[in-house]
Amino acid sequence: MKESVRLLQNGKAVLSHCMGGRHRSSVFAIVVLACWLGLTMQEAREMYFERRPGLNDRDHGIIEQIISRRGIAHWVREC
Repeated sequence: MKESVRLLQNGKAVLSHCMGGRHRSSVFAIVVLACWLGLTMQEAREMYFERRPGLNDRDHGIIEQIISRRGIAHWVREC
C-alpha cells in the first residue's frame, strides 16, 4: 500500500486487481485514496463509489463488510 501511495505521489499509475475485481481491489483502492489524498475512510469511500457507478447496493454492502470486519480503517492511520 505504501508503495502504491508513493508511486501516485510521483505521478505514476497503479493497477490493483483481484480475481473478481469488485470487492478486495475496491477496498485496496479506497485505502490508497485515503492515504494518498489525506481523506478519512468515509470520504474515500464516497469518492470511490461516485466514480464506480457500476457497483450496486450489494457491492457496496460487501465492501463495507470487508472494511469493518477486517479492521482495515487502521491501515489509513499507518500510512
